[in-house]
Amino acid sequence: DEVIVKYIPDSTSRLQALQTGEIDMIYGGTLLSYGEYDQALAMDGIDGQMAEKDTRVQVITTNATSPYLSDIRVRQAIAYAIDKEEMSVAISNGYEPPADIPATRDTPYADVELETTYDYDRDMANQLLDEAGWVMNESTGIREKDGVKLSGNLLYATDQASLGDLSSVLAAQLKEVGFEITPVGKEQMVYFQDISNGDFDLAIAITNAIPSDPYLLISRCLTNTVIDNYLAQGLAGMENADELINSLNAMTNEDEIQSVYNTLLQELHDEATIIPLTRVKGMVAYDTNVISS
Repeated sequence: DEVIVKYIPDSTSRLQALQTGEIDMIYGGTLLSYGEYDQALAMDGIDGQMAEKDTRVQVITTNATSPYLSDIRVRQAIAYAIDKEEMSVAISNGYEPPADIPATRDTPYADVELETTYDYDRDMANQLLDEAGWVMNESTGIREKDGVKLSGNLLYATDQASLGDLSSVLAAQLKEVGFEITPVGKEQMVYFQDISNGDFDLAIAITNAIPSDPYLLISRCLTNTVIDNYLAQGLAGMENADELINSLNAMTNEDEIQSVYNTLLQELHDEATIIPLTRVKGMVAYDTNVISS
């Protein structure tokens, strides 16, 4: 017996390969869009299953080193401008529930009570952008400040299904408050290279989930050891962030560990550098002639 793994970078081609019998199974929460998953289940001889629990979290990360995104009011305005309920319906037919932290709630140490929330509030988003000095140009619908438009790119990896649709929804929602966003899709390794070089304004990412998170997520927020450029900015405004993160390596007391995660996850939330969107479901579609449930 053997298992052959094929690399098919395009989700539409993956679905076609399943239908024609070139492959027997597609497994993974980002390898099919939810629309494609429903299409697969409608095919003769194809069945599928979706995880009952959420597996990972889609987030939008902000390049806080850019001139306008360094202003916390602009980042918070982005968080308030995103309608996660509408997004869930648009990209996943409602399968993906909205997320309020960049980890699933059953992730160890991640079920924290946030002091504040960024519930969808377009009025608050507009107010924060007004306070930050970005004035709406009524003729273009784009805000401006000192002759510069409030615009930027939204980077995403094309290898992952649904991210193109997600980027379009985000761009449309941010346009409603005067933020001009251009989605830019890149092959995954090019995407990572652009992230590493800081060549992005906003980027869509997906967390790693259990057993890696929450420590992998938090450890990559270290400012003195940059692994993921977009995550390294997450806690940059917190003076003792590195000290707290490193302290987790030696802690054994569960209450102390939980206390540190409470502090760090709250800070991530307050800084709005990593904005959670929706909680991803794992899924599999398979040929019932070859694989039984």
